[in-house]
Amino acid sequence: MSTFAKKKCQFTMGEPFTINMKTIRKRLAAIGRNKSIGPDGVPGEILKLGGEAMVPCLARLLDLTINYATIPSDWKRATVVPINKGEIER
Repeated sequence: MSTFAKKKCQFTMGEPFTINMKTIRKRLAAIGRNKSIGPDGVPGEILKLGGEAMVPCLARLLDLTINYATIPSDWKRATVVPINKGEIER
């Protein structure tokens, strides 16, 4: 399970970074439904189907990640599968 640091990151401007809800909505709309599932096991289709209910949850998660300068350990993993798209000319 992911954990976050307890001490808030100090920025030089003195203001915490704020997450734009409009940007989150835009990014959710752009998620491809047929993309492969990452290590978190959450398909893009689920995020899209979550719709407006997902926006505040994602905003909070991103807020914690950015303002506490911490990346959840699950985000540091990836599943990489090489796909041969034909011969490479040399």
